[in-house]
Amino acid sequence: MGSGKYRITKIARKWDKNENWEKIILKRIVDNKKIKYVNENNNKDVDITDTYYNILSKNNSKFLGSEEQFLFKVNKMDRNIKNDYVIIKDYNEEEFEKFDKKIFFSRKIKVNNEDREKICRNFYEDEREIMKKRLEEAKNFNNIIFNICNKIFKLEYIDYTDEKVYEIFQKEIKFEDIKNLKEAFKQQENGLETDKLLAISFNKKRNNVLLEFIQQITKQEFKNQKELENWFSHSGEKYCKEIFKIYSNMSQKEKYSKLLGHRNKSIASISEKKETLQRRLKLGNYSNYDLKKYYQKNYKEKAIKELKDKNKEEFEKEIEGLIKKNYKIDKLCEEISNLEFSFAESKKENKDKMAEIIVKIKEHYKNNVNVEKELENKEKYILSMIHNYIKGRYRKCLELQQKENVDFENLGKRIKEIFDSNEVTEKLKKSIINKVNNYKIFETKFQNPNIESSDDLEILKAEETFLNKLSTAVSKVGYTLNILLDTRTTSKKMNKKKIKNPDILAGYNVTIELLPYCSFEILYSVYPEIKKDIELLKGMVLFIQEFRQKILHPSQLLGSNVKKSISIKEKDTIVKIHEDNKDNEKWEMYNKEKIRSYFEDILEKIPDYFIEKYESNNVFNIYRDFGVKIMEVVKNFNFKENNAIDYLFPKFHKIYKRMCKLENIDDRQNGARKYLLQTIYYYYFQYEIENDKNNISKYLNLYRNEIKVKKISYSYITDNKAVNNKNIEILYRNIQREGMLNNRFSQMNKEWIEFIVVQFSEFLTNKKLNWILDNLSEYKKKEKLDENDKNRLLKILKQKMNKKITYSNDSYAFISLAQFLDLKEISNLIHDIKKFIQFREKNVSKYKPEKNKLYIEELRKILYILKVMLEHKERVIQKHYLESYDEDISIMYGKDIEKKDIKDIEIKIKNKNQEVINQPLYKSGNDENSSWIVLYGIEQAKRNGTFKFFEGFFNLNDDIKLCKENIEKYEELYNEKEENQRKVDEYISSEENNNIDEVKEIKEINNNKQLFYYYKNMIYGDGLKKGYDFINDIYSHYLSWAYRVERDCKIYKIKEYENKKNFNEYKFKEYKSIKNFRNEVAHFNYFQKTDKSLLDLLNDFYSIFDYNLKYQRDVQKVINNIFEKYQVIREDGGPVIFYCKIDKKLKLSENIIPKKHLKCSKIKLIHEKYVEFFRKLFEYKK
Repeated sequence: MGSGKYRITKIARKWDKNENWEKIILKRIVDNKKIKYVNENNNKDVDITDTYYNILSKNNSKFLGSEEQFLFKVNKMDRNIKNDYVIIKDYNEEEFEKFDKKIFFSRKIKVNNEDREKICRNFYEDEREIMKKRLEEAKNFNNIIFNICNKIFKLEYIDYTDEKVYEIFQKEIKFEDIKNLKEAFKQQENGLETDKLLAISFNKKRNNVLLEFIQQITKQEFKNQKELENWFSHSGEKYCKEIFKIYSNMSQKEKYSKLLGHRNKSIASISEKKETLQRRLKLGNYSNYDLKKYYQKNYKEKAIKELKDKNKEEFEKEIEGLIKKNYKIDKLCEEISNLEFSFAESKKENKDKMAEIIVKIKEHYKNNVNVEKELENKEKYILSMIHNYIKGRYRKCLELQQKENVDFENLGKRIKEIFDSNEVTEKLKKSIINKVNNYKIFETKFQNPNIESSDDLEILKAEETFLNKLSTAVSKVGYTLNILLDTRTTSKKMNKKKIKNPDILAGYNVTIELLPYCSFEILYSVYPEIKKDIELLKGMVLFIQEFRQKILHPSQLLGSNVKKSISIKEKDTIVKIHEDNKDNEKWEMYNKEKIRSYFEDILEKIPDYFIEKYESNNVFNIYRDFGVKIMEVVKNFNFKENNAIDYLFPKFHKIYKRMCKLENIDDRQNGARKYLLQTIYYYYFQYEIENDKNNISKYLNLYRNEIKVKKISYSYITDNKAVNNKNIEILYRNIQREGMLNNRFSQMNKEWIEFIVVQFSEFLTNKKLNWILDNLSEYKKKEKLDENDKNRLLKILKQKMNKKITYSNDSYAFISLAQFLDLKEISNLIHDIKKFIQFREKNVSKYKPEKNKLYIEELRKILYILKVMLEHKERVIQKHYLESYDEDISIMYGKDIEKKDIKDIEIKIKNKNQEVINQPLYKSGNDENSSWIVLYGIEQAKRNGTFKFFEGFFNLNDDIKLCKENIEKYEELYNEKEENQRKVDEYISSEENNNIDEVKEIKEINNNKQLFYYYKNMIYGDGLKKGYDFINDIYSHYLSWAYRVERDCKIYKIKEYENKKNFNEYKFKEYKSIKNFRNEVAHFNYFQKTDKSLLDLLNDFYSIFDYNLKYQRDVQKVINNIFEKYQVIREDGGPVIFYCKIDKKLKLSENIIPKKHLKCSKIKLIHEKYVEFFRKLFEYKK
C-alpha cells in the first residue's frame, strides 16, 4: 500500500446497508506498526478482509460494457453503409501519396460529432450488400455474447462447478446463429479468410479468448443443434471455462488478493505478507495463488493438518480404504475396461468415442461415491483428490489419441492399462502423500523469520542454488585432494589412533592431524606449478577446508533450527570465516601471504600467456604481414572482469561456424583465423555493444537489410510485435521470454545467433578488420613475432591487464579452490557466478542495499580470480605435458600391443604433396623437433584423481580397449577423413537427398567418419575425457540431490535422517540411514569403491524421493537429458531411463542408438561404439 500513512481505496459496490451505491472511501492508517481501515463516510473502523470479501460475494453491480459494441465494432460497418463507401484510415498527406488515386480518395466524415478527413474507396460489386448482412449478424452476436457474459458476471466463480459452465453457452447460442455468422463472414473471391475478417471486426478492448472462441466455433461443420451442443461439452468446453474465468466474480476476487499478496516490501506490512503465505498453505500448489481453491472449502486445510503427522503405513492404508470402499475404484475401472473401442483415422470421431469414458466417470461418482456430510474433513479431501485424479486419467487418454502417428490397434489396450485399478491405486497413494509432504516442507519454510513474502522464497531458492553449485565444486576438490594425498592409507600409518573419517577437509583439527603424515609426491607430480611448496599447499588446503565447512550443509544457510535462521539478505561475503575464533598461531597455518604471492606471480604471467596463445595458434605466423595492425586491435581490447551483458552473446564457435567457410584453407590457417577473431569477439566487440546497447535501431535496421537480401519472410526479432525493442539487452530478454511462452525457444535462439553474426560482421567491416578473413598467408616454419614487436605488445597488455586486488578470505578460498578444479569446472563456476550476479542486480531492492553492493563487488572480484586461474591452468597443462610422452595412455590399449611399443607407433599418411610418410602417432610432426602431443584426457584424470577409477574401468572392459586392428583401421580412415567430411557436408546442405543408392553410400561414409573420430579420441585420451565429462555431469546432479535429501530430511523433517533407533525399518538396509547414504555420495565413495553403479545410485535417489513426485520425475528427466546431450537416444523415441513396472525400478533401455542429424535422419552424430561406451560407464561397478 502506498507510502506514508494512508492508502485510499474507492469502492463502487454495495456495502452492507449502503443501498444508494455511493462511493465508499477506505482509509488505511498505520500507527505503532498496527494497521486499521476506516470508512471515511462515517469514521468507523472496518475489517477490510471480511468486508471486502462480503462486498464481492454479494455482488449486485452492473456489468460493465456496451451491448452494441461488445464483441464486434459494428459502428464502423454502419458508418461505411451510411456513407456509401469504405473508410480505410485517417487522412495523412504523406500516407495518401502511397495510394492509387484511381481507387482511393479523401472525404470528411462525421465521427463523434466531429468532421474528420479519412482515406476512402468505393464499394466493390456486391460488397455493400455483404456488409449489410455482416452488420446484422455482428449485432446479433454482440447481443448473444453480451447476455452470456452478463449472466456469468452475476455468478460466483468459486460456487460454480466446472461441469456446468458450458451449459450457459449451450442455452444461448443456437445452430442457426452460427450458420448465419459463418455465411456473413465467409471469404469472398480473392478476399480475406474468415479468421482474419473476424479479427479485423473484433473489438480490441475485449479479451482475445472471446475472439479465439468465435474463430473456433465458425471453423466447425455442424449439421444440427445437437452437434453444436456436443461441441460445447467437449472441444469447446475449455473456451467456455476461460471466458467464465474472465467475466465471473473470480476476476474481482483477484483484485481483492492484491490487498494480501504484495510483491513490493514497501507496499505491505509483514503481517499482510504472512497472511498471503498462510493462504498459500491452504491451497496445495504453493507457488501459485489459486483463489478458487482457497475460497472453495475450508476442510482442505483442516484435512492436510490432520494427515501430515500420520505414520506412512497407516496413512497408505487409510487412503487405500477410501479408494476401494468409498470411491469403489475397482468397479469404475472394470466398467471402463468393458467399453468397446474401435478407432477411426478422424481425431474428432475418436474424441467423441473417448467421451464415453468421462460419462462413465461422472455416472460412477453420482451413483457410487459416498459424499455424505458425516464424512470427516480428511475423507472429503482424499475423495476430492481421487476424483480429480481419475478425470486426469481421462485427459491422458485424450492426449494419447491426439498424438501424431497413433497406434490405433493398441490404443484401446493402452486405455485399459491407464485405468488398471492396481496401478491407479498406487499412483493415487503417491499423489496424495506427495501433496501432504509438500505442505510439511512449506509449513517449515514459513517458520523461517526471514521468509516474509514470496520475494523471500525466491531469494532463498537462488541462494540455495548458488551455494549448492559451490558445494559441488568444493566436494570435487575434496575428493581430488583425498586421492592424491592418499588420506586413507595415511590414517592407517599414523602412530595415533586411526582417524574414523580420514577426509582431509573433514574439519580444522582433522586437516592439521593428517597433513604432516601425507605423502605429497603424487600431487606435486601432477601439479608442478605448486613447486613443492609445502607451506603454500597447507594454506590452500586449510582455506578449502574452511570453505567446505561453511557451505557444504544446508544448515549453514537455513540453520539447524529454521525458526532461528540467519538473515540471507545481509550477507556481504561468501565465506564467513570468524577470525576471532582462531588464535594467531592457527592463523599462521593458513599462509595468506604465500597464497597472495602465488597468485600475484600468476598475474604477472597473464600478458605472456596471451602472447603464447597467439603464437601457439600461429596468429603471428599466418598474419605475419599484419603485426602492426594486430597491435592496434589489441590496444582496443577490454580485459575488465565482467561485461554486464555478456550473457546475451552466443558461444564464439557458433558464430564462427556461420561466418567462416573452411574452403581453400588448411588447419593452421583456420586455427589462426578462428583464435584471432575469438579474442576480438570477447575482448573488443562485446564491450562495444555494451557501450552502445541503446542504439537498437542501428542493429535492427542492419538485420532487416540482411534478411531482406536473404528473402526471409518472417523474423522473430524484427516482425514480432510482442518483443520490446528498447535496447539490445531488453530485446534479448523478451525474445527469450517469447520463445519459452510460444514453445519456439530453439528457433528464436538460432535467429539470435544469426542476429549477432550480422552485427559482428558489420563490426569487422566498420573497424576495417576484414583482412583477418581475406589475407591468410601460408604457414612458414620458424616464423615468429619480432622481439621488439613482442616487447611492445607485452607492454600494451601489461597496461591493459594491470589490476590491483584487495584480498579477502573469499579471495584466498577461491584461489585455493581453483588450483585443484578441472578447467571445465572453473568455466562452470564462472557461469554460475555470473548468473547469480545478474539475479542480485535484478533484485537489488530485495536485499540490504549496502550489504548487497559489497557482496556483488566480492563476486566480481572472484570472477576475475577464476578467469586468471583458468588462463594460468590452461597454459601450465600445455607447457608441462609438451615436454614428454605420457606412458599412462597404455590403459587404453589391449594385450596385443605392449606398453613399451605404444610410444613408437607410426601410421602411414599422405602429406600435402600426396607423398606417403611415416607419422609418429603421439608427435605433432615427423621430424626431431616435433613436440609430444598433449594427452588432455589422461592428464585431466590424473589431476582430478579419477585416473585409477578409469584404469579399473578399462581393465574390466577389454572390448573397448584399442588393438592393432583398430590402429590399422584408424590409419585407413585418417587418409579418407577430409573426403568423407566433405561428402557428408555436401549431403546435409543439398536440397534433394532421397536417392536410395546415394543414401546407402552416405550412411557408410558417415559411419567411417564417426568411427575415425571415435578411434582418434580413444588414441589421444579424449575418449577418457569424454567419459569423465559424462560421469561428472551425472555425479554433479547426485551431489545436488544429496544436498536436497539432507535439507528435506534433516531440516524439514520429511523423513528420519539418522534413523538411530531401528534402521531395519528403513528401505536401504545396507546404508542403515539416509544420512549414511548422503555421506556415501558426498564423499565420492562411488569413485573409490565402485560397488554400486551410477544406475544403482540413481535408483537409490528415486526410492528416497518417494515423498515428492516432482523429484522422482526430475531424477529420470535429468539423466535422460544428459544422455541426449552426449547424442544417445532411444530408438523408439521413448526415455533412455525408464521405470520398469515389473522390476519396480529404473532401468537403462536396451534399445539405445546414436542421435540423428536434425535435418538428415540418415546421418548419425556419433558412432555406435560411443553408445556402448556410455552404457558400460553408466552400468559399471566392480
